[in-house]
Amino acid sequence: MHFAFNNILFPDCEVIKLKEIEISLQDLYSLFMRKFKWIAVVVALCIVLATLFTIFFITPRYTSSVTMLVTSYGDRANASVQYAEIEASRSLVKSYAKLITSSRILTQVAAELDGEFTVNQLRSMLSVQTINDTQIVVVDIETTSAELSAEVGNALAEVLPGEVAKMEIGGKVDIIDYAYVPTTHSSPNLLLNLVIAAFVGAAGSYACFFVAERLDTIVREEEDLTDNFKNIPILGTIPPLDHIGEAGAKGGADK
Repeated sequence: MHFAFNNILFPDCEVIKLKEIEISLQDLYSLFMRKFKWIAVVVALCIVLATLFTIFFITPRYTSSVTMLVTSYGDRANASVQYAEIEASRSLVKSYAKLITSSRILTQVAAELDGEFTVNQLRSMLSVQTINDTQIVVVDIETTSAELSAEVGNALAEVLPGEVAKMEIGGKVDIIDYAYVPTTHSSPNLLLNLVIAAFVGAAGSYACFFVAERLDTIVREEEDLTDNFKNIPILGTIPPLDHIGEAGAKGGADK
């Protein structure tokens, strides 16, 4: 007596223990090469969709910057600067960075722009960063218009030094670089979006193929068994019935 399993004969045995199938790098590579054509199709489709989405559905944004220097020792260009004064200036940098986005400053900036924007709208445009171990503060202004980004930045540069001087907090702000009109948009980054789309397409499609193959328990070829159950000998295979029917019909026709 023999066990027939999807047209493949096994020798008679009392118990067949199926051990856990291990997945090797070679198996993963083999699956990738077998499905490479379909993975490439999915990746190409994702790249096309990402390109269309980036061009037609994402509004370009432009960034301009204002660079300023924070000092704590006042206007003493001809005097010697002590190390302690430099350290005091550096300690003020974070406070001035916070001051830039305060309502007091932005209210004056809004007035400079003829009330075109509210304080909250202006605050959402600004991104303040400090350069480590320096007295430099950089303010990035991002909007949907290159000209507007530069206009807001320069309005801030005009207002900030005077407002800081009015506070009399023992420091001052000098503008190093005023805002300029950017010639290219800062976002979206088309190349980055395409790389992400290609990666997601490749990883997602491969994962789907992998899961589908792990869940597929149908044995279609002899190699499906010999690769996974090397200790079980195969005595023979039964050809598909449609081939037998074709052979019989041909023999009858010859007679």
